[in-house]
Amino acid sequence: MFRLRVIEVALVFPCCVLYTILEYRTQGGIVLAEDEKKQLLSRPRRIEGQAGGLVRMVEADKYCIDILQQMAAVQGALAQASKVLIRSHLETCVAEAFKSRKADEQARVISELVDLFARINRAGPTK
Repeated sequence: MFRLRVIEVALVFPCCVLYTILEYRTQGGIVLAEDEKKQLLSRPRRIEGQAGGLVRMVEADKYCIDILQQMAAVQGALAQASKVLIRSHLETCVAEAFKSRKADEQARVISELVDLFARINRAGPTK
């Protein structure tokens, strides 16, 4: 089964925080379609470069607004990757659980989604 694991990473910069990096793994059966996999893999690679740029910007004492704009770009790329992954999960893992008519499988996927959305909401805007 395809599973999503959210890893929260806090990189504290002079005036801002960047968090939430996605990692994915397969556990048997259902996998991403090739086009979805390519799309999903391209984003973390781009994000990796952008995150390295953030570190260099902070080290070079760049203007806070420039750093924040770069962070917004990283967060936007993460959000797009999340949408691809959530759509795939709903169309495959969740759909399969409901087609199986197994109450324990249905309860498990619902619980996973509720936990995920609760975690996303907790990781919302910082004060």
